[in-house]
Amino acid sequence: MNSNRYTPANIADGKIRFFIPLYQRLFAWSANDVDRLLKDLEHHFSGTEKDTPYYLGIITTVTDKTTDKKILVDGQQRLTVLMLFAVVFMKYSENWRAFFDGGERIELFARKEDSTYLRQLAEGITDGTYVNERMKQAYDVIKRFVDRLEDNARHAFIDSTFYQTMLFNSALPDSYLRNPESLNRYFEVMNSAGVSLEPHEVLKVKLLKEQPDQQLLLKIWNLCSDFSRPLIRKQENVSLEDYRESYRNLFYTLSKKEPVFRIVDRLKEIPANINAESEKSIPAIAEIPTEQHRFDNRFEFKEERSVLSFPEFLLLALDIFKKQSGEWAFHRVDKLNERFTELLRPEEVPAFYTEMLKLRIVLDYFVIRRTVNGTDSDYSLLFADTDHGERLMQYEAMLHVSTPAYEWIKPLYEYVLSTSRPDAASLLVRLKKWDDKKHKNKVPDLQALRYATVDRYWFWRLDYYLWETYTDPERADSDREPLMEGAALDALKSYRFKTNRSIEHLHPQNQRKNDTWPDTNIDSFGNLAMISQSFNSRQSNDEVHVKFSRLETQIRNRALQSLKLLFMYLDAKRHPDEWSPESCAAHEHKMIAILNESFAPPCDS
Repeated sequence: MNSNRYTPANIADGKIRFFIPLYQRLFAWSANDVDRLLKDLEHHFSGTEKDTPYYLGIITTVTDKTTDKKILVDGQQRLTVLMLFAVVFMKYSENWRAFFDGGERIELFARKEDSTYLRQLAEGITDGTYVNERMKQAYDVIKRFVDRLEDNARHAFIDSTFYQTMLFNSALPDSYLRNPESLNRYFEVMNSAGVSLEPHEVLKVKLLKEQPDQQLLLKIWNLCSDFSRPLIRKQENVSLEDYRESYRNLFYTLSKKEPVFRIVDRLKEIPANINAESEKSIPAIAEIPTEQHRFDNRFEFKEERSVLSFPEFLLLALDIFKKQSGEWAFHRVDKLNERFTELLRPEEVPAFYTEMLKLRIVLDYFVIRRTVNGTDSDYSLLFADTDHGERLMQYEAMLHVSTPAYEWIKPLYEYVLSTSRPDAASLLVRLKKWDDKKHKNKVPDLQALRYATVDRYWFWRLDYYLWETYTDPERADSDREPLMEGAALDALKSYRFKTNRSIEHLHPQNQRKNDTWPDTNIDSFGNLAMISQSFNSRQSNDEVHVKFSRLETQIRNRALQSLKLLFMYLDAKRHPDEWSPESCAAHEHKMIAILNESFAPPCDS
């Protein structure tokens, strides 16, 4: 028996038993998870691949040599599902009865009632006092599934599942048994992504199928898949500039077209050091050093988040690798496995992994990350060489809230890999040109900018160029806007983009408490701003002076929701009585002029 690959058949033949420690989660698969797995198995065993293994995923074990049991560090959900299969299938199959082993195949430490409940299910006992609801739901789904099958199809399915459902086993060194804290830590890292079998976990195993260098590919996958932090962790004793230099040097290895294993080795040599948890999360590594870990203060108040999820990252990498020019439908994460099955041939997998690692390095270095601190959010950008670095960060933030990430990260990736020494100024110009072209290098007519028809993108774009104009010392002259000074200017400089999507009328649509305006003015672009839904619901149909009062609080707190709204306030000379159809029209004219000016090419690069 291959000790790295388990099927129910060789588990039963090898009399392998598993021990599930206390720190493992309770069985957590939903009925939908189990139903999805059954349908996937049925599709696999009835299709062209019916004679090939179905890869259920990876489990991680360490052998207790005193009992010869496999301590299950990761994979309880999968093995428990197989036990539930056995509970139902053993009615039709002695093979599955041998796998069930009287309920002794897995030992659930400190959860004896769950072990007893599994045996009761197998024996048809339904009047026990204890019920594990998740197991019961899974059992009912499996039973309904096999009951609907014709006899021949049922036996074929049950036999195929017994012999061809395969788990990869990653065996940890037994040194982990001598240090339970490291074993617990390994378990936490392995399970940080969720409790159920995610589509990208299925994809991970499918892509490894029949690949000669699985260990290297697993390293690359696990380096790329941990989106909780950058590839290179910044150590406390490393300066920010030295940390940037580490990424700079790593990026330059891409331009040298070195083999991917050298890039992986390069990651290990960087003084700032590779994220230790990423290394530990690689299931195929045979030897992982045992360490003492501290578990206090594990969660920081401040955290960073990528603008992409890992499934979105995988689809973007596939889009780039296969030159698909993928639109929204291509990037649907619920179609992840379908896209890869359709487009990526087995012989292309190593080259795809190289592309994936390159994209991850670019994502870490050249693309913003969101930072969340309590209820506030901000952005960070490691690639910042001059004052253009902050502009680039703000422009990427504007694209992040207004444009799907796969659209704008793709041209960014292609550009930085096409030049040996990219800088923030040239990258900003390139992104602006791409964005301008996407929007046909022009502002739509005023009719298209009215309340019922306006594309929210134009509010975000306008806010960026207002920010850029008034933070540029060469352009922020007092004659452009005399009232843009003091607290208002400080608030503008502190402005950060948010995913606000609620369109606000400054002069309200319900005019019961306000002067009466013509409808053409009320719904005009000049009278509109974009704010959060919660703030808009608070504003409701309040009078303009109430809204200005709230805005003044935002100015003092440097917590603006909209720069356009700030300029509406300034164009009304900070006084609600000055917000009239005439001042609204003048404000609109000014904002449209700024939008039109934004399309002028800043310079060639």
